[in-house]
Amino acid sequence: MTRRTEHVTVDLAERIRRSAREIASESGIVGLSAREIARRVGYSAGTLYNVFRNIDEIILHVEADMLAELLQELDIERDSRSGSLDVRGFVGVYSSYVRRNELAWSLFVDHAVPAGEPLPEWYKAVLQDVLEHLTQALAREIDVEQKSVRNSALLLWTALQGINSSNVAAKFSCLRQETLDEQTSELVETFVVGLRQRRAKS
Repeated sequence: MTRRTEHVTVDLAERIRRSAREIASESGIVGLSAREIARRVGYSAGTLYNVFRNIDEIILHVEADMLAELLQELDIERDSRSGSLDVRGFVGVYSSYVRRNELAWSLFVDHAVPAGEPLPEWYKAVLQDVLEHLTQALAREIDVEQKSVRNSALLLWTALQGINSSNVAAKFSCLRQETLDEQTSELVETFVVGLRQRRAKS
């Protein structure tokens, strides 16, 4: 592959990712198709598969881009707090980002990786970086080593995903008396108190 061809391929990959993100921001996963992405970038749908293996890989790149943006905001918030971010600070940044990117963020819930298909290493890496923030915050919160709360951090992350899912929120809105922020805060407080009580018993 020549240097010019490599440049064109990289540029096209960026345009595909950007167009996919725009579609997801407008209509979530419902409007996200190879045909619509191709229409927006001005190529045939078949050309997309010269750059990405399938639509799933494109969606994973969109998700990874959002995780990278969230990570950047978490880093900024941590640095503004003298290098220390607590659980509530993490959740505040997370909730704010999700609200501003609600439809696009719904990809994390609505898109399923094909059975037997492993997540790419580049995806796992950025996800682990985000979870590291939450793991560190939880460890400081209950005064334990990070390795002892990694599973707990993943569990809290999964719960946050569920409670902040636009589909879940819409379906359960008729039963909800508190705002979504209040529910998120109650989830975190209950989770942290539970971890502290479990540690006290151990």
